[in-house]
Amino acid sequence: MLANSLKHNQTCYLLEIEESYRITQKGAVSFIKLMSDITSIESTYNSNHVLSDPCLISLDDGNPAKKYVKRCLEMNGQPNNINIGRSKVIEFQLNSVKREELHRLQGIEYCYSSIFSEIDPLVLPDVLSLVSREHGQTELYRMLVNSVSDLFSTVNRKVVLNQKLAKKKDEMAILEAQMAALSAEMSEINVDLQSIEKEEEEREQGKRTRDGS
Repeated sequence: MLANSLKHNQTCYLLEIEESYRITQKGAVSFIKLMSDITSIESTYNSNHVLSDPCLISLDDGNPAKKYVKRCLEMNGQPNNINIGRSKVIEFQLNSVKREELHRLQGIEYCYSSIFSEIDPLVLPDVLSLVSREHGQTELYRMLVNSVSDLFSTVNRKVVLNQKLAKKKDEMAILEAQMAALSAEMSEINVDLQSIEKEEEEREQGKRTRDGS
C-alpha cells in the first residue's frame, strides 16, 4: 500500500522505516516496481524517480530483491543524472539478464523478443549501438539475432525513403528553375509595359502641347 501510494508522487524522497518493521520480499518487490516497473519500456521510463533515501533498505543481504532496491535508490539519488528514466531503460530493459530477473521478481511473464514491439524499427540501429556500448558484444549479438528481420525491413525502408527524398529534391530543383524562368519572363513583360506606358504618356503630353499652342 505504501509503495502504491507513491507511484505518482514527485516530492517524497525520504522514508524513515523503523528497523522493527522488516520489509518482506513482497514489499521489496513492490518498491522495485515503484521505481522501475519492468512491464514495458514506457512503464520503466515513467516510474518513480524521486524516492532515493537508503533508509528504505531494511532487507537481508540474501534477499534477491535487495540489489535492485538498492540500485534503483542509487539511480534516483544521482544528482547529475538529468534523465533517470532513460538510464533505467538502458540498464534494466536493454539488459536481458536484469530484465528477465526483474520480470520474475515482479511476477510478469518473460519473453525476450517482446521488447522489439516497443521499439520503432527506424531507431533500432541506434538502440543496437547503445546496447553494444553499455552491455557489450554478447548482449548485442543476442539482440541482433532477435531483431534481424526488423533490421532488414528498416534498411529497405531507409532506401525507399532516401530514394523518395532524392526524387522530391529533383522535382524541387525543376520547379525552382521553372519559377526562375517565369520570374524572368514577368520582369521582361513589366519592362515592355513600362515602355509602352511611357510612350503613351509622351504622345499624350505632345498632343496637349500642340492643342495649347
